[in-house]
Amino acid sequence: MSRNNISPSGRNAGKRINIEPGIQSTYDDLIKAADRNNHWAKIAVKMIHGMSSERDNSQYVYIRPGPIVTRGREEFFVTLPGCKATIERRSNDQYYLMDLTFDDTYSEINNLTQATGLHKAKKSDGNNDWGSTFYKNGQTDASGNGIRIAAITDGNHEDAEKAAQTIAASIAKAPDAPSEKNFTEMDVHYTHGTGKHGGLLNRKMAINPLNNDKIHGSAILLAKSMMSAKDKNITWVSEKGGSAVLTQALEIVSNNNVRLEKHNVFLYDPTTSTNQALQAARRAGIELDRYAVHTGIFNPMGNSGQLTMLYNRVKSDKDYTRGNAAFDLASHVGKYV
Repeated sequence: MSRNNISPSGRNAGKRINIEPGIQSTYDDLIKAADRNNHWAKIAVKMIHGMSSERDNSQYVYIRPGPIVTRGREEFFVTLPGCKATIERRSNDQYYLMDLTFDDTYSEINNLTQATGLHKAKKSDGNNDWGSTFYKNGQTDASGNGIRIAAITDGNHEDAEKAAQTIAASIAKAPDAPSEKNFTEMDVHYTHGTGKHGGLLNRKMAINPLNNDKIHGSAILLAKSMMSAKDKNITWVSEKGGSAVLTQALEIVSNNNVRLEKHNVFLYDPTTSTNQALQAARRAGIELDRYAVHTGIFNPMGNSGQLTMLYNRVKSDKDYTRGNAAFDLASHVGKYV
């Protein structure tokens, strides 16, 4: 690989990507981080290498095409784990890496409890404190026996351990989860430093979580964790705005034509579109539990999509009848009257 361009590789390799001189040192820093086995840097380098491939580039990453600029140039703004990139395709069909910006929340931090990605969380004996270990390869060590509970957090927790402690009681309400008293171990997909996702004050983000740029990197990491565990029995439980990360991750899984037929999802008090999340789950091959969503009375965004969600379940799930939908709607309304 030369210093001023990126050579494509693989059977479906595309065209060479040229690097603008002004960002050469930034790209070199990314390569060095990947050589040091930095998980996020390795993923980012691999994805940049595949950007000019002639196949569908959106398999792992959301690409937002920009306007056609002068002299027929087209810009693509790409969010990757740990960085954002701008790639330009010019009139001669050559690709150029124009900009590369690192995300401080993915930098090499001393405290891995704040690392975005998948963690193993365990409850300490005799108290309610939780400890965590970061899966540096993004792959759960859950065995093929039993059902693993994996929480997907909102972006407002200080670290993975505090997130686990806060949400353990809520996660225990999920299908397949043990009682809170016996709930001592789970996986936690933690998203650091992005704040709350969705909700009434972030209505635009709540209605269309697939367009939330801030969480694309986290969603890519979650999708890779999901795909690596496709043959294991896992229930993914999103907590509040974690539903946004879950929605994006399931869309990436679906784009990769991976089926998560042994997996389940449960949305606890989601603050983004429940309908989009469950539609993405279906596309990823997940057979939904009848009570896949639990919302609270003071959650207008989580409640607003109930009718659409029930209608789509009747259309998509052969075992979910109109009678089921009517009963579930009445039960949902009955909780709040």
